[in-house]
Amino acid sequence: MPFYFIGGEDSDFTKIGLCSVDTATTAARRTAFARCSLKVGTTAAISDGWVGQFSSAQSSFWLTAKFYNAGTNAVANCDFIALMDSGFNRRISLSVPGGGGVIFLRKRNAAGTYTTLATSGIAMMASALVKLDMQVAYGTSGNIKVYLDGTLIIDYTGDVTTDGATTLSGFVLGSEGPAAGITSYWSEVIVSSVDTRSLALVTLPPLANGNAFTFTTGTTTNLSEVTLDDATLATSATAGQIAQSTITSSGVTGNPQIVAVAVNARAQKGTTGPSKADLGVRTASTDYWSPDIALPVTLDRISNVWETNPNTSAPWLYTDLTNAGFNIGMKSVT
Repeated sequence: MPFYFIGGEDSDFTKIGLCSVDTATTAARRTAFARCSLKVGTTAAISDGWVGQFSSAQSSFWLTAKFYNAGTNAVANCDFIALMDSGFNRRISLSVPGGGGVIFLRKRNAAGTYTTLATSGIAMMASALVKLDMQVAYGTSGNIKVYLDGTLIIDYTGDVTTDGATTLSGFVLGSEGPAAGITSYWSEVIVSSVDTRSLALVTLPPLANGNAFTFTTGTTTNLSEVTLDDATLATSATAGQIAQSTITSSGVTGNPQIVAVAVNARAQKGTTGPSKADLGVRTASTDYWSPDIALPVTLDRISNVWETNPNTSAPWLYTDLTNAGFNIGMKSVT
């Protein structure tokens, strides 16, 4: 079950313009699942938003997110979500340019010209937390379906491409109408090759130093911020150092099916020292590390997904995550 993006923290995204982390507006997120929501506020420009990049370019995928809109106003050419190609051109978007909350599915060329493909049969609700799912088959004979809380509101078949683009590589989470005083909030974002309508994202933030924390500087406190602060870091000057943390697993309640566990980090290569990192989980008293990940030269997101428990090769159980010995972490590599 390949996953191309899993994220809910601001460290998982790149910001364009005026965006902020919100913890006060509890109606804008499921508080047991997400410790914050990603806000695009009332003073933002129509191009502002949170950018997420797929692990690889795709022509077919599902995207899901929780979305809360503080109102419904018409703002021309304002996308509350846009899908981008590898050149960061916005190619497909959902917007409400006509007011009244009616959602438009549009494609956009590199010159910024929009073509409306379809409109929703129902209006976007204000001040309501909804689940947005998009099924995308990107091509000249393509298909895009849009669901709100499981209800199909748009189903378009035809040429969804512009300028010969053949794949999409990321997305921008924006606001329906920042220039008109509308604030929007996002959380629980997943991009996958399979139907996302039954999927949800629970954030399991670092809590305290785990089984081993041997980085040169820093502790888990430097890694577990709700609002990103690049001035506080944990650093490794020697290959083979480990930074493991326990997690807060209170969001895992009942007996949910766990389809994947993702570990994300914001990291970079220093001027000297280790040039790669492994991300890891510790379960059943054993460490399991990802393949080596080349570190970016500036701070950026790295990620690894385990679709099964590496200790058992079986699907994850919720108790694997709630057990006291479960850790997440990183290891520096030459």
